[in-house]
Amino acid sequence: MARDGRYAGAAAVTLPNGLRERLWQRVQAAKTAKPSQRVPSAFADDVEWVKPGITGRVRFLRGEHILRHATMQGFSEEG
Repeated sequence: MARDGRYAGAAAVTLPNGLRERLWQRVQAAKTAKPSQRVPSAFADDVEWVKPGITGRVRFLRGEHILRHATMQGFSEEG
């Protein structure tokens, strides 16, 4: 996940099957190379990088500088 174009952490996807499939198709269509900005090495190899355009609603613990215990609640598509 990214916030304002910067890496913000990972989130589990907890969507119903129909929404999950729609999100997966969108991710596959938007795959891209790793961004040039610095990303923590622990996450650099085990992620799917996508172009901006998917906005997710994420539930997470507040007051942290990265996402903690995050779950994706839904998403919207731009463009």
